[in-house]
Amino acid sequence: GMLVTGVNATINGDIFVENLILSGTVKGNIYVTGEVHLNSSAKVVGNINYSSLSIVPGAIHEGNSHLFTESERNELLKRIQLELGNPPPADEAADGNKEANKELKGILPAPEEKLGSSFGSGSSEDEDDEVESLPLVASTRESAV
Repeated sequence: GMLVTGVNATINGDIFVENLILSGTVKGNIYVTGEVHLNSSAKVVGNINYSSLSIVPGAIHEGNSHLFTESERNELLKRIQLELGNPPPADEAADGNKEANKELKGILPAPEEKLGSSFGSGSSEDEDDEVESLPLVASTRESAV
């Protein structure tokens, strides 16, 4: 799915999503299997883990950035699907990709931990569209804040 935030949006918590267009503020780590686009009004206080990143001049990022390898990206996609209740096919589910699990150590919670539960709850505030709580693991539907 895709998460799009408005200029006045503030998200406190980690984000796991396929694509992100950020115009507001995120205080937490970002995990994006596809594209991250930070508009000029965007502010991120946390690490950005991505497959593709574009930053418009004026955007602020206080943290580290990490380009996912293909195996890290695939392992993250599997873990997100598990969180959403969509287990991978049986032949892929046994051990997962051991190499990717090694690479993800220190980037993501351990495989036995739930992605959303290990980070608490996320929240978003926007003067035009108030949202009490945001899912930390996005489904395939699009979300706008």
